[in-house]
Amino acid sequence: MPGPAHLVGARGRVAASADPAHLTGSLTRGPGFAAVLRTARTATWAGLTLVPCAGVPLVLVLDERHPRARHGRG
Repeated sequence: MPGPAHLVGARGRVAASADPAHLTGSLTRGPGFAAVLRTARTATWAGLTLVPCAGVPLVLVLDERHPRARHGRG
């Protein structure tokens, strides 16, 4: 992963996380995760990249604001 990431369900509950700011089982604020799943298209929101996971009702949330997210990009 290029930076902090977590998996979120349609209602905003964190299913898994590699980001200490978003603990597994906690609720996260953000866009309509259900809408991202419905459209099945990658979206951006407030510096986050939201990637719907094919075949499962989860959204991968990548924090593009984190310094590691920009590492190696040219």
